[in-house]
Amino acid sequence: MKTFSIIIPTFNRAHTIIRALDSIKIQNLNKEIEVILVDDGSTDNTVAIVNQWIEKNKLEIKYLIQTHQGVSQARNLGVSQSNANWICFLDSDDEWLAKKLEKQFQYILLNPNIRIFQTEEIWFRNGIRVNAHKKHKKISGNIFQESLLQCMITTSSVAIRRDLWLENHGFDTKLASCEDYDLWLRITCKEEIGLLPENLLIRYGGAKDQLSSIYPVMDRFRIYSIIKNWNYFNHYQKYLAQEVLSKKLNILKTGLEKRNKSTEIIHFLLTWAKNILIQKQVNLLDNAYLEYLLDKQLWTYDSI
Repeated sequence: MKTFSIIIPTFNRAHTIIRALDSIKIQNLNKEIEVILVDDGSTDNTVAIVNQWIEKNKLEIKYLIQTHQGVSQARNLGVSQSNANWICFLDSDDEWLAKKLEKQFQYILLNPNIRIFQTEEIWFRNGIRVNAHKKHKKISGNIFQESLLQCMITTSSVAIRRDLWLENHGFDTKLASCEDYDLWLRITCKEEIGLLPENLLIRYGGAKDQLSSIYPVMDRFRIYSIIKNWNYFNHYQKYLAQEVLSKKLNILKTGLEKRNKSTEIIHFLLTWAKNILIQKQVNLLDNAYLEYLLDKQLWTYDSI
């Protein structure tokens, strides 16, 4: 069995996928890895570009193609076809620095009780290197409270042990975005998070095809995740989650009222969610109402 399974989801990223693949090729542990590339139904020339690269570089890659179902399903499929003890993800618009896997391997040997950890990273936005905001500073240990506010784990830098992945059932395929926030909530409420404090990932932001640019009102996905995962949390964690959920709902409500374009069903949804908070009955959810948070048609820029 290999040490690392590297899962690369991609969709119409022929212009960046080679950079990602090149960054895997330069790793020092190629005998310890398996690479699984999952094409989420690309309609550009990704297939031709990838096959040319594989033939030229002689790196063994399991290349899977699925109908377009989203990044969560692509990653889940990749993991289901993997066999290594540890799972790493690399988004097709990101890039690993040399020795990333070697240093992660060393970290694993030194920290046998850690089942998930990440590295530091370098950010580029629109081709310019930028510094991360203070709120994005990575921390280790019990990071559940911080993870309620925003996504505190970078998927392209993380290494997660297979047993922990299986315990938490992978990414939620219903989520068009914030699927990482959702999974990390389930994990951070029970698991300590490790940190390898070295810049071993380059993230590229600002592209129009990134999910944060495609889907409006991102907090609706986070609200969905907090409510959906409520029964994973202990009593104190529910108290923390209740405060964050209340704030996010108020922000959502204010935004809707400011634009005065919200639909009746969205107002009903917000009232329903607030009633859950007041009555402390989040475990008695009606999934039909939760689905409204995921309905893209209700949250277009025209409607808010």
